[in-house]
Amino acid sequence: MFGDFALGYHVVNLLLHVANSLLVLAIVRRIAGDRAIADSSNEAEANGGAIYNQESLTVIGSTISGNTADGSSFGGFATYARGGGIYSAGPLTLSNATLVDNRSTSAGNYGFADGGGIHASSGTVTARNTTGALNSAAGTGVPGGGGIGVGGGISLLGSASLDLGNSLICGNSISGDAALMGPDLSGAVTSAGFNLVGDPTD
Repeated sequence: MFGDFALGYHVVNLLLHVANSLLVLAIVRRIAGDRAIADSSNEAEANGGAIYNQESLTVIGSTISGNTADGSSFGGFATYARGGGIYSAGPLTLSNATLVDNRSTSAGNYGFADGGGIHASSGTVTARNTTGALNSAAGTGVPGGGGIGVGGGISLLGSASLDLGNSLICGNSISGDAALMGPDLSGAVTSAGFNLVGDPTD
């Protein structure tokens, strides 16, 4: 069709890749949605506003933004929201990824919000050339109960750990009326060097 005109082939190839990427994005959003919501009279749990990983996952060159894990309930005893952007219960690798403006919110008698950007409950999160910023974890409790916010950017619980290299994790936030841990990072972290982390305190 284009003969010896190589640019034409490259343009068509590029357009096909863009169309394929948009199709994959539409399918993922259709399956996972951009919001995980839980509602229960006893305990409610919402994990992974954009992505819920139970096996092994690699995210390359992607932006995960504007997602919410909402564990709020009506009169429930305890509610949990984990991973506004990503919830991971297995190995997770991030390369050239951006997580921005994701939220974990939970309100109940006891509201627990973990990992506005990422919450990992097991496995190793390996991040290279990755940015996590402006994510938040907000737990709200009633009087006599309590709200806990953990790891506004990234929270690591249980056996989970983070191997961080050449990455920026800053400007994330936590809120809660009972306890707060790690605005930017909370959990076991190993640095491969060349990182900028705002506030990693537990």
